[in-house]
Amino acid sequence: MAINMARGDVEVIRLKSCPKCKTGDITIDRDHHGWYEYCIQCGYHSNLIRVAESGQKQDSNGKKRPALPSKGD
Repeated sequence: MAINMARGDVEVIRLKSCPKCKTGDITIDRDHHGWYEYCIQCGYHSNLIRVAESGQKQDSNGKKRPALPSKGD
């Protein structure tokens, strides 16, 4: 997994994890329609149903709740 922070955002790239071409790199991103993943090499794309925002967790009902600090914080 690679992380690129050039735009101020965290960009996730899963190396060699494309379900279609098996060797492509998957990028996870979002637009006004929601979150999606796509392969840089072959163009495979898929909408992501559930992505938890950073700093928030989802309970069993799918509702977002603030993340609690860990014992070490």
